[in-house]
Amino acid sequence: MASSSNYVKCGICQNSQWNILAALKSGVWNTESIEISRINIDFNIGKCINCNHVQITNHYTNDIFKILYFSNNIEPDMWCDFTLECSPYLQMYEFINEHLREGLHIADFGAGSGTTLKPEGSPHKSAIA
Repeated sequence: MASSSNYVKCGICQNSQWNILAALKSGVWNTESIEISRINIDFNIGKCINCNHVQITNHYTNDIFKILYFSNNIEPDMWCDFTLECSPYLQMYEFINEHLREGLHIADFGAGSGTTLKPEGSPHKSAIA
């Protein structure tokens, strides 16, 4: 059982005591580095010990919002220009591209408009639902 000011109150009964069930792992790619690295955030999933409601128990801070919603651009910001080194994100695409074949489906959750996996000149089709 967890009870702390680090956790929000239950959205149903306003209790602040939780049984932490798991953690949802999230984050974003660090575009300020030439190495592939992530800024990770763990969101605790808790079950209220009073009413059994399950929800994320973390407080959403300004820092978390800045990490998760770093841009409102349509095109992915991770395709940034690197003057001295090759972009690690282009390296990721090149790695993935080696394993693509006809009829293969790839789901990129959080892909926005879908251009993450479709750089200019790619022979692969993309479907956005």
